[in-house]
Amino acid sequence: MKKILTVSVLLLILTILFPLSACKHETDYSDYVSENRSEVYASDQNDSYLRAYWSEREYPYTADGIISKKSIYFEVNVSLPDKTRTRNISFNIGGKKYGGEMSFDSVSQQYTYSEGIPCPNENELTFTVTDEENEETLTFTAKRVKTEKTLSVSSLLSSIAKERMKNIKEYFGTDFNGEIYVRLIYEADKCYYYVGFIGKDGRCIAFLADGETAKILAEKAD
Repeated sequence: MKKILTVSVLLLILTILFPLSACKHETDYSDYVSENRSEVYASDQNDSYLRAYWSEREYPYTADGIISKKSIYFEVNVSLPDKTRTRNISFNIGGKKYGGEMSFDSVSQQYTYSEGIPCPNENELTFTVTDEENEETLTFTAKRVKTEKTLSVSSLLSSIAKERMKNIKEYFGTDFNGEIYVRLIYEADKCYYYVGFIGKDGRCIAFLADGETAKILAEKAD
């Protein structure tokens, strides 16, 4: 009889606690992402290089702590020794041809091109860059830099929030209610993530994290 009573009590406790634990809410920081640069393609040659980025980000693009409707972007940056010519670019994604005239960014000293294209699935993309007179043709075979070890955005944010929860709360209060920028970065054959938490007052706390372990390598607050 005592054994039956003990089992009944345990079942009653579980019945009471289960709804409470089910209602416990943990912040899903993925819901606050207003920019997600999730793909990078890279090609390096002797005196030139190409980087292609796929992003989903808010439009208009404003770091105000408020998430707006997002659009998709595929951006290509090309660095060439001769920066005096007008350049055109062409490439294929998913069997469809894209491209057009590139603009020149005098600040970064790079040729750029962008278009609203769905996220590529290819592990390798080929880009052809020509000058206006078709006197020079350059081909870049760019490889997808992410691997099976590269963290997803959800896992990345979960790890950073857990490790830096004290910093985030001290900066924004108990409940974060702003926006987050996530940018995949590729440097020296390795993936990193830039993660910026931005409040509605414009303040930002940013982290540079290892792309596979989420280990914080640098931190800055504005």
